[in-house]
Amino acid sequence: MNDSNTSHIGTTEGDIPKPIPKQAREISAFFSLVIDETMEKLPSTLTSTGIRCFRKRCFGIISSAIDLDKNEVYWKCSECVNSGTINLSSSKK
Repeated sequence: MNDSNTSHIGTTEGDIPKPIPKQAREISAFFSLVIDETMEKLPSTLTSTGIRCFRKRCFGIISSAIDLDKNEVYWKCSECVNSGTINLSSSKK
């Protein structure tokens, strides 16, 4: 299970932080794709996004759903155990 909170991405000005490791950039891009696709459809049950799983040798497709009460996106691969929750709430006030 991969849990993520998006409140730390970028600076207060919205800029991407100074150089970050390639793996961190790739997972951040994956989370952004899942969020964008989910926010476009706003499915309350798992719905295919058309996004391929990032796990090596996995050809599964990611399904996602949004829980508007918790402000979270849940995602799951159709083939492997890859899944997670992306918390959309900002901890900044």
